[in-house]
Amino acid sequence: MKDILMIGASSDAGTGILKHLCDNDKELRIFAHYNRSDEKISALSKAYPETDFITYGYDLTDCRNTQKMAEKLLADGCVPSAFIYLPAPPFSYMRIKEFEAGALKDSLSVGAESFLILCRSFLPVMKKNGGNVMVMLTAYVADELPPKFMTDYIVGKYALLGAMKTAAAEYGSDKLKINALAPDMMDTHFLDNIDPRIKEMNAVNAPAGRLLEPADLLPAVDELLSPDLKENGLIRRVSL
Repeated sequence: MKDILMIGASSDAGTGILKHLCDNDKELRIFAHYNRSDEKISALSKAYPETDFITYGYDLTDCRNTQKMAEKLLADGCVPSAFIYLPAPPFSYMRIKEFEAGALKDSLSVGAESFLILCRSFLPVMKKNGGNVMVMLTAYVADELPPKFMTDYIVGKYALLGAMKTAAAEYGSDKLKINALAPDMMDTHFLDNIDPRIKEMNAVNAPAGRLLEPADLLPAVDELLSPDLKENGLIRRVSL
């Protein structure tokens, strides 16, 4: 039975990926992290009774909680063959002129710091046993310039990119591949606080005339979780 560790599993992208994995493999044990509600994960558990779902509710803005979760995961016997890292703090606009000391705390804690705490716990055994790590970034890290007025979000994602690259350099091997998924703007609840006009402009400018949906990620997810994957430290961009 394969162990899947997913952080941020209650997100729209997370539940879409989990459903896809469960559809394609009945021999899974899912260690699923959520922040506020496990309602979506509970629904998946009922829909796939042959799959073991073990849930963990922790607020990652305090890295002490991440450490507690890592210890609980280890105590519960989690030995992941796939480690999928998806979380991000709620989106809000921030101009540089509005920046105050401490404004990056949540973005850095939920992003790079929590990721590295979990890497410290799980990458040594994954390097020995084999597996894949997939980190959710954003297409903006692959662009020459990101959008304006998203200071904490953009800086947090670049910090997570640095953490992923560092992990790939230190732990990547023939058995373990550590890569990132960088999708264009997706139509999910994460964008609930964004100006609807920005969503509309992005949809109009997209070649397909719409925003990405979680289902559009699945071919890239399959690629990054494949045992045949050769790349390490890759940013796999997803666009329509």
